[in-house]
Amino acid sequence: MTAYREAGVDIEAGEALVDRIKSAVKSTWSSGVQGDFGGFAGGISLPDGFDDPVVVMSTDGCGTKADVARQAGIFSGLGQDLVASCIDDLAAIGARPIALTDYLTVGRLDVEWASGIISSIADACRASGVALLGGETAEHPGVMKPGEFDLAGTAIGVMERGSAVDGSAIKVGDIVVGLSSPNVRANGFSLIRSSVIPKIGIHTVIEGGSLGEVLLEPSVIYTPIALGLLARGGVHGLAHITGGGLPGNVKRILRSDIDAHIDAGSWIRPPIFSFIESVGDISVVDMFATFNMGIGFVAVMDPAMAGDAVSVASDLGVTAQEIGVIAQGTGAVSIR
Repeated sequence: MTAYREAGVDIEAGEALVDRIKSAVKSTWSSGVQGDFGGFAGGISLPDGFDDPVVVMSTDGCGTKADVARQAGIFSGLGQDLVASCIDDLAAIGARPIALTDYLTVGRLDVEWASGIISSIADACRASGVALLGGETAEHPGVMKPGEFDLAGTAIGVMERGSAVDGSAIKVGDIVVGLSSPNVRANGFSLIRSSVIPKIGIHTVIEGGSLGEVLLEPSVIYTPIALGLLARGGVHGLAHITGGGLPGNVKRILRSDIDAHIDAGSWIRPPIFSFIESVGDISVVDMFATFNMGIGFVAVMDPAMAGDAVSVASDLGVTAQEIGVIAQGTGAVSIR
């Protein structure tokens, strides 16, 4: 046994992991990928069709959903959670995602388990047309316990210079369209871990399965819908509903002279949210400020084009509906 292995870092296990994931990672590659698997860095050509392309990057992670996955022993959806968290942020400003790198940190490396995590990332990348260019798997002995882990990634996208969808075109009378989320996605888990799981346990059966199974359902990836709507026109603003919920994220695209009025009764909330609210004794205000509450992505659109969102989303298996309107105001979001 080497001194480094005695210290808690198994280089041979790391090499075995690289061999195990090679085919899954390379299955996401297109002809634009430069270099070979196992190099120090990965490259990718910018796609055709851009006159003056700008590279855009976004970093995100699964947060403490990873710890809930550890408690429940359910890891299959985390790859999709990671990809959704990263590439939907790019789509929210109008960028087309093209590549992603991941960072998996563990207390002790289990090759079979880690290869499953990375393969799930590759599956979500492949389904989204995104190349998994590379990544890092690091053992942190003494910092993390065996079984503990964290998962993050960085996505790379491209858009035409000057084409960012930043909300500046939003006007009074625009319609707020919400894209449905059937689950919690990857936000709010610290509140769930402190206020819900200690009271009833991760394996309690609720509507839809065990609590762990319902909480760990994978995130919807909204990027194809967002890019489809942008191609049709009439989109004045986009918001990815992550930490901060609807009020915190819609506010990010509002100028100081307009408000967004959201009708909280205009969509059906998945049962998991009322369950969390009840068991955790969490106020409605805190629920909306923490969770997506059944709306994972928002498009602010010209009223004449709002119907397109319904058809584009429906074609991709997601429900879209009008949930609000833009009015004169002070840059606030009201939920009624």
